[in-house]
Amino acid sequence: MNLAFGSREAATKGAWLQLKHPVSDEPLGVEEKKPVRWLIAGRDSDQFAKYQMQQQTIRVQNALDDTQLRIEELQGQENLLDDRTSLATIRLRMREEGVEPTEVETPSLPNALERAVAGFVGMIAAIVIGIGYVIPFLLIALVAWFVVVRVRRRRGAV
Repeated sequence: MNLAFGSREAATKGAWLQLKHPVSDEPLGVEEKKPVRWLIAGRDSDQFAKYQMQQQTIRVQNALDDTQLRIEELQGQENLLDDRTSLATIRLRMREEGVEPTEVETPSLPNALERAVAGFVGMIAAIVIGIGYVIPFLLIALVAWFVVVRVRRRRGAV
């Protein structure tokens, strides 16, 4: 019940400013005020304690409902911002005139295996090419070594 008076002493003396029904929020009549007066006067403290407990429960439930409502409002605002940013995203694809766009390969296991084999073959090819560059230098070094050895033998034989 909605009690609207200044103090408990004023209520026990019968100074009722306004008592309202908890559901209809209409002012209470004289007969309806008697149980409330007894509750406040302390004649039925168990019922008054239950009434206070119910009021506290209602306050906690209202606070919980307000918090849940605020959370839902914030989630709605977040969803709205997500929608706005996704609509505001500009995608730009540029290419030179006359050039056909290239297709981008999607990564896959068979594609990865093909690329691994191609890398292995490319490495073998690089080794062969490297040997091709080194062989002429080795031949020149070998010829120079034979010349030096022959010259030394001739000097030693003379």
